[in-house]
Amino acid sequence: RILFENAPDAIYTLDMKGTFIDGNKIAEKIIGYKKEELIGKNFAKLELLPKNQLRRAIKLLTKNALGKPTKPEEFILNNKLGQKIPIEISSYQVSIKGKKIMMGIARDVSERKKAEEKFKILFESSRDPIMTLEPPSWKFTSANHSTVELFNVEDENVFKTKSFWNVSPKYQPDG
Repeated sequence: RILFENAPDAIYTLDMKGTFIDGNKIAEKIIGYKKEELIGKNFAKLELLPKNQLRRAIKLLTKNALGKPTKPEEFILNNKLGQKIPIEISSYQVSIKGKKIMMGIARDVSERKKAEEKFKILFESSRDPIMTLEPPSWKFTSANHSTVELFNVEDENVFKTKSFWNVSPKYQPDG
């Protein structure tokens, strides 16, 4: 119980129909509701998630009901104050006192989203060529406009399918 209540991420439990059973302090802080306001209520009826994300959330609950954990998935949470908070949720089926329930771990990713947006602006507006490559094939994972100009490529989509060596054979290492 100590770990549950003092975890750095929001932790909550639902029955396999999506009804809230419990939540920790961080869950209350992110969502803006006291757990007593949610216990016994179905998450799908509370409008905590936008309607267009409910189907995906229900699919995750279904996976848990089948005993399969879910990898981190991003959602937008509508908290009690009407704020939209980007969160990342992983969920697992657990057994407590012989009863199978779903445990969700949610992380507020607001700061990460802000940092990603700042990086994207810097990346795209840089006058210097910036690219990221994935070893060992050295396939492009991203390239900014200055990189496109450097390689004198007509179609930026070439970077989605080519490796660095295909786009710039003159830089091919010897050997």
